Amino acid sequence: MTARLRRIPLLLALLPALLGAASLVAPASASAVNTVGSGIVCTTYNASANIATVRFGYANHGVTIENLPPGDENFFFPPPVDIGQPNQFVPGNGSFDVTHAAGDPSLLWTISGGAGEAADFAVADLPFERPCPERGPTITGLTPPTVTTAGTAQLAIFGQGLAGGTVTVAGEGVTATTAGPGTEQRLDATVSIAPDAAPGPRDVLVTAPGGDQVGCRGCLEVEAAPAPPAPERGPAGDRGPAGERGAPGPAGPAGASAQVVHVKGTAVTLGADGTATAVARCPAGRTAIAGGYALGGKGAPRSLAILADQPRGAAAWAVTVAGGGGAATRRLTASVSCLG
Repeated sequence: MTARLRRIPLLLALLPALLGAASLVAPASASAVNTVGSGIVCTTYNASANIATVRFGYANHGVTIENLPPGDENFFFPPPVDIGQPNQFVPGNGSFDVTHAAGDPSLLWTISGGAGEAADFAVADLPFERPCPERGPTITGLTPPTVTTAGTAQLAIFGQGLAGGTVTVAGEGVTATTAGPGTEQRLDATVSIAPDAAPGPRDVLVTAPGGDQVGCRGCLEVEAAPAPPAPERGPAGDRGPAGERGAPGPAGPAGASAQVVHVKGTAVTLGADGTATAVARCPAGRTAIAGGYALGGKGAPRSLAILADQPRGAAAWAVTVAGGGGAATRRLTASVSCLG
């Protein structure tokens, strides 16, 4: 008991020194900043008024309300530094809204010397920022995701706050007609796609009755309609009547005896695209009076068109064919009948 009493004067003697040390630490602790920015929470774009409201978030990691008046620790850029942001920050997470005209420059809020985050007011981007669900519409999905040109489709859009909204599809050649007021979670529209609409992704926009607008970027794909199948070839018609007999040709030299010989030309391999031209030539002194062709080898082309089957000059016969992708082993041979 006596030992404990002896320690009391010693503690009383040290108390001023301990209090002095505490007074040196306290200001540094009091000046520490606990509030930091937590980024942009959401953005509401009103297309009718051409304004955007951005919600900035913050977090106070301390246990007491922190006072940070506008200035070096709490400012916007570009100036003015004070545009109505909070001066006091309660512990935990909080947020505040800033409204600007669409098309204004980006706006950066910095607090406690942090990096901050810039709000973008570009009109082309505002409908596609993260929306504030309690203020306007939200799109979470749509079906079908793909439509084809020269047709119509029934488009169903899902989300929140969709009742009474209107649907728009960006780009030329695609129009949307909203089918009824819809519900809070679904909005239907009839989409018409012109035959010359450019294929590719399209943005879809929903505008609420009050003018708030939200969109999903590139969520509807336009595809070109498939080409119609080629018509089938019908049966051959009846043979037409024979034409009039032509006038007789000039008489040959007296005492001459006409003789017809048949000559085959050199075989020609069809090209990679299935085309080829083959020529057969008469012996010297003879005249071509008729001709034809033969197709040999393996791997017949899918189709074959005769582009030419006619004399070439007075003493030759030429044949040209075109096939739909013939094989390299197919060969074309022309033949000619010669008189002389």
